[in-house]
Amino acid sequence: MAGGPWLRASPGRLSVASLCRKASKSIWSSRPRAAGSLRRDRKSRNGKQGGAHLLERSGPRREILSTRWLVVLGLGILAHAAWLISPAAAQEAGGEPKPTKPVEWKNGLQFQSDDGNYQFRIGGYLQADGNFYLDDSQELATDTFQIRRARLVLEGSFWKRFDFRVSPDFGLGKTTLFDAYIDLKFNEAFKLRTGKAKAPLGLERLQSATNLTLVERALPTNLVPARDVGVQAQGELRHGAVAYAAGVFNGVPDLVNGDSDTDDGKDGAARIFARPFKNSSRAGLQGLGLGVAGSFGNAEGALASYKTTGQVTYFKYLTLSEADGRRTRINPQAYYYVGPFGLMTEYVQSAQEIRNGAARQEIRNRAYMGTASWVISGDKVSYEGVVPEKPLGPKDGGLGALQLAWRYSALRVDDAAFPTFADPDASPRRAGAWGLGVNWFLNYNVRLSLQYEWTKFLGGAAAGGDREDEKALFLRLQIRT
Repeated sequence: MAGGPWLRASPGRLSVASLCRKASKSIWSSRPRAAGSLRRDRKSRNGKQGGAHLLERSGPRREILSTRWLVVLGLGILAHAAWLISPAAAQEAGGEPKPTKPVEWKNGLQFQSDDGNYQFRIGGYLQADGNFYLDDSQELATDTFQIRRARLVLEGSFWKRFDFRVSPDFGLGKTTLFDAYIDLKFNEAFKLRTGKAKAPLGLERLQSATNLTLVERALPTNLVPARDVGVQAQGELRHGAVAYAAGVFNGVPDLVNGDSDTDDGKDGAARIFARPFKNSSRAGLQGLGLGVAGSFGNAEGALASYKTTGQVTYFKYLTLSEADGRRTRINPQAYYYVGPFGLMTEYVQSAQEIRNGAARQEIRNRAYMGTASWVISGDKVSYEGVVPEKPLGPKDGGLGALQLAWRYSALRVDDAAFPTFADPDASPRRAGAWGLGVNWFLNYNVRLSLQYEWTKFLGGAAAGGDREDEKALFLRLQIRT
């Protein structure tokens, strides 16, 4: 019986009846028949004394038949039960197949329970940079190789309602916690996030560091928070055509990664972003996105300092200047992607009431940026970056994707900040930077980038002069899971 054909898998659904028929045929074909039995069987099939013939069989023979049929029936039930719990049965019934790989490598190391109620992923990314500053006669920056980011990402899900993310970073020789939050998911339209995360401000800030068009973010990122702790509601409507976020946060100065509050005031922040043609048949407009974000609150204490794209601090307030009152931000933003072409732009205004001794003033700092990119290999680009259609490797036989990018950005500090709250001989009033970059996406995981950024300043030197231009060359090797 063990070698019979009825034990081998057959296409389609196995039923108890079909299994039993195959088993019965196998059993009787393998049993030796006594002389004359064929005639008796024929007589039974012809209706002549068939029933009486069976009843007259001996007791041992009836016991053998009963035992064999019990074995066949038992094996049939077991086989049918095995089929019912298989992925094929789930698909035929219209349900989702149960995971067949509780542990797998897919954008990181993933673990999940058989029912999918518990999931956990270990991932991350590494960015190894080389920063070189040309014509730096005043030695305002240092040429260096560095680990810009070495970020571990731990994500999980419980009962398909609770998600969490913990993400520490070990780049630049220090340990910093960037994300630590829990999401309570009601549906796609409403999710409640609690913990440390990005506030809903800054189009380029909200973009993952692995998907940036150029190596470093532009100057407007100086005017929005890096991370903040709080509670925010967010979701997507109309199948992703509209996204929103609104929350209450501790409130941090511009560009700061905050862990706790320094005063009793809290900031409110909100963002709405629309992709009006996302679900339309107009392919040329599906990649258009428009939005606006803002924040408001009250702050006391330390003020922000601003950095160039080369990550060199170029503007600082005077030591005795501090925040003391209302803080607001406004941030209109937009992008457009079609095929291999991409455009991104945003404007940020950050206003803060500050004081220095008896002097008080609201300072309004403004910044804007515009980025254009072209994937010359023809691959599609989006806000989520570039994934080459033909990755480099022996399996796909491609060369990856090659992207060219151009950007201009500027930041202007309010004239009212000088000289009472900032030193015009040490901190420029304005910075303007243009950059060129090329990215080679070998595959989803590996990217090589080269960027040249030239920043010019207005003010920031003795006797009303201008700070020396920053001409920076960035190299980056990025690996992500």
